[in-house]
Amino acid sequence: MRQLVYVAGYGRSGSTLLDIVLGNHPQIFGAGELTWLFRASLTDRPCSCGQPLSACPVWAPVVSRVANSHPGLTLSQAAKLTLEAERLFGTRADLEQYVALWQTVCRAILEVTGRPILVDSTKSSRLAANRLPILAECLGVPVKILHVVRDPRAVMWSVGRGSNRGLEGRGIGRPYGGMARGLAGWMFSNYVADRTRRRFDPSASKLVRYEDFTRSPTEVLAELGEFLGVDLGVVDRDLQQGVSFDPGHGVAGNRMRRQGGITLKRDLEWQERLPPPARLLALLARPQARRYGCT
Repeated sequence: MRQLVYVAGYGRSGSTLLDIVLGNHPQIFGAGELTWLFRASLTDRPCSCGQPLSACPVWAPVVSRVANSHPGLTLSQAAKLTLEAERLFGTRADLEQYVALWQTVCRAILEVTGRPILVDSTKSSRLAANRLPILAECLGVPVKILHVVRDPRAVMWSVGRGSNRGLEGRGIGRPYGGMARGLAGWMFSNYVADRTRRRFDPSASKLVRYEDFTRSPTEVLAELGEFLGVDLGVVDRDLQQGVSFDPGHGVAGNRMRRQGGITLKRDLEWQERLPPPARLLALLARPQARRYGCT
């Protein structure tokens, strides 16, 4: 692997969209929320390609290589080991085993895909608050951080419309409770992302605003290409021509990955439909949001 690109921030902020767009470049593999690989494999969740992970042409051989390299480690143990090391206030008692495990995973991804740049859009939730610092220490490759931020009011509206499970027909939305939790998650995850970025050289991280990306994708992709050292012109041409993007082979991530071909479109529904009580609640995040250019 030549480079790890880590997408930090909170969910419902465009991280899956960015992962998919970058992953359509021939040198880049968009892995989705990679931290959940072993937990998702336990229940054989579907890959974004539509196949169960056990039948996916990418993840099946990756998991097989990991199993061969760590014969005494079950999927359940790998999932627990990952969670314990990465979560907020997690333990580093088994850090050496964790490092060996994830070095194997990243090496296997390169062997299977042949793509030297890996995008991990796990982000910065409390369950993965320490993932990026640990990976940066153990992988021995350059790390670039894309801190993806969306207006917190838009995130609240997205959460209020329903969870990914709800929109897939497996549950119902929880409007106000969900919006409040979404706002709290936005504030916490972006705080963690900011804290993590300060541990790296400023040149290793970049803020990406969802609103900028969906409004001016050509300009943002040009900036990202320069930042990552990759010519993203081929991806930009596809965007300009309205080509549907292949959702690739993402682990977890939101329902967008399972909708087939992906096109870029702005989502401004919240501006008209977000209820006044939610707008009032969003004022709690206003100082933090202003630092990211949200008005």
